[in-house]
Amino acid sequence: MKNAETPVFKLILLGGQCTLGDALVSELLQRQHEVTLILDDLNQPQARPGLHVKNGGLASADQAEQSIAGGSAVVCLLDGLAPGDFSRQGLMTQALLAGMARTPLRRIVLVGQFGGGAAPLAELLQAGGLRWTLVNTPLSEHPDSLAGIAAGIADLLDLNLHVGEQVNFIEAP
Repeated sequence: MKNAETPVFKLILLGGQCTLGDALVSELLQRQHEVTLILDDLNQPQARPGLHVKNGGLASADQAEQSIAGGSAVVCLLDGLAPGDFSRQGLMTQALLAGMARTPLRRIVLVGQFGGGAAPLAELLQAGGLRWTLVNTPLSEHPDSLAGIAAGIADLLDLNLHVGEQVNFIEAP
């Protein structure tokens, strides 16, 4: 249990209504962080201590700015927002970055399938003065794999690791 002297980490999670999102929420709540899910339907998640929901999205920079207000860091699960639609994921990322530019929030973790095309995105993140990490994830839905990825993302945030880097999670054989 946290006490008054324990710093509060307030994570904003976009795209959290997917299996990886569920695993990440569980991991972060177990570590006693506050998690705010940004949703368009506030009735979706099951109530849990430390879990908050907020209506929002990434349709525009204005909506993104309102969605992420009050957070310590943002994790955006691109495949949870627009599975397999890389064009839409790109537009949402642009809206998120434009919204972040209007806030004091500087830490962002983008999770998706970046492959070799991450260099322009990394340059954009760097130019925006953000403390960023790109996370490539395997396509597995295996619970053990998802739990490991969730723990790895939580470690990135807790320990402030891999800032300005692309990280590749791979499946164990």
